[in-house]
Amino acid sequence: MSLVRVLCLSLLLLAAPPWLVAATDNPDSLRVLHRIYHPSRPSEPFTDRGALILTRSGPAVATPHTKGAFNTAVRGANLLPHETLPQDLVGLEHAFQSIVDDLVTKGLSATKASQEVLYQLALEHPGDSHHSQWHVSSVKACHLAQSTFEDVTIHFSANISLLPFALDYFVGPIPHDGSCPRLPKRQVKTGGLLHSDETVPETPLVSFAGLARLNSTVHVKAPRVPPLPTLKTPPPVNAEGKVVQPPPEKSFLQKYWIYIAVAMAALGAPLFSRSPVLCV
Repeated sequence: MSLVRVLCLSLLLLAAPPWLVAATDNPDSLRVLHRIYHPSRPSEPFTDRGALILTRSGPAVATPHTKGAFNTAVRGANLLPHETLPQDLVGLEHAFQSIVDDLVTKGLSATKASQEVLYQLALEHPGDSHHSQWHVSSVKACHLAQSTFEDVTIHFSANISLLPFALDYFVGPIPHDGSCPRLPKRQVKTGGLLHSDETVPETPLVSFAGLARLNSTVHVKAPRVPPLPTLKTPPPVNAEGKVVQPPPEKSFLQKYWIYIAVAMAALGAPLFSRSPVLCV
């Protein structure tokens, strides 16, 4: 490799954004993707949301026993946004609006239609390039516009030194009943028919720009082992396989008659040992 090529590659690496440097240099980097989804519409492709950087309790050392994973436990994680996130959010807004418009043509109001549109966050499993093998968590897309924070929980197996296998996603605050904010009515023209009674606004129905500024918190969780049941000792059985019946329990007198007899004898002994009194 020529010296010029080496210098060019070094300059490219230095000019790379922080998320890309972290994702390429850190072997504990996982790809996180997102999209807008509705079950009745063709699936939108996933795009990069960012990189999930795992923080371990010790140096990352590959071992043959973990099949390329690392033998130190994960103690935390950070979600670094992708450099194209602002542009992707505009695409998500258009996808959301397109789905809502399609549902409006079927007789739904814009607000009711927005209840059915989901925002999905996916965790790419190393070695699985197809999204059907990824774990996906969903929230209502309409909640993104008013959310101020997001929580991502990544789940590990019992061996927390391995890579995570699933995630949970939550945004807030949201209404207690989970309803979407009321949206303006839409006018969608299809086949010469006009739906709704207002013109289509030039601005999008919802804005997802705030998603890039959410206060993100990532939690790391391992499975909890439930307490083991307390098993009683099985009763003994005889040679015929029948349960050996314990001897019948003795009554109080049968158990302590000897002590009662001794006590009575001790109390009665002085009475018999007195000499008789003679009357003169």
